[in-house]
Amino acid sequence: PCCGVPLEGVAIYATKRQVGVTNQNGIAQFELPPGRHTLTAPGCSSSEEVAEIVHGCPGTAHFKILASGELHVFLQDNSFDDDVKDGVMLCTNVENIPEDARPFVGAASLPGGCPPRPSIEQAGRMWKGLICVRVG
Repeated sequence: PCCGVPLEGVAIYATKRQVGVTNQNGIAQFELPPGRHTLTAPGCSSSEEVAEIVHGCPGTAHFKILASGELHVFLQDNSFDDDVKDGVMLCTNVENIPEDARPFVGAASLPGGCPPRPSIEQAGRMWKGLICVRVG
C-alpha cells in the first residue's frame, strides 16, 4: 500500500484495546467513553493520535493514521519431502510474519526508499524493516 491509498482491514486500537477495523474506504467508526485515548494501528503504523472525549459533548471526530510503508523481508521454510527450500518472503505488516519465519540477512534496495523505523518485536523475535516506501 502506498501513495495515500486507504487500507482495508487495519485494526484500530484506543489505548491498547481494539475498537474497530477499517472498511474498504480506510474508515473505522467506533465510540469511546469520556477521557483521553491514544489511537494506534499497531503493525501498520508507528504513529499515534490522541482523542480527548468530553462528557456531554456529542459529535464526530476525524483522525488519520498513516501506514509506515515498511517492507519486511524474511525467510520461510518451503521444503517438501526431501526438497529443502527457503522462500524469501515480503510483507508490509510485521504482524503477518509467521512464527516459524527466520530473519533475512542480506541487502535489499528500492528506488526512492527511505530508512525504516527501529526494530520491533513480534513472536518473541526482533524484526527490522529493510526499507520504507515513501508516500507520494
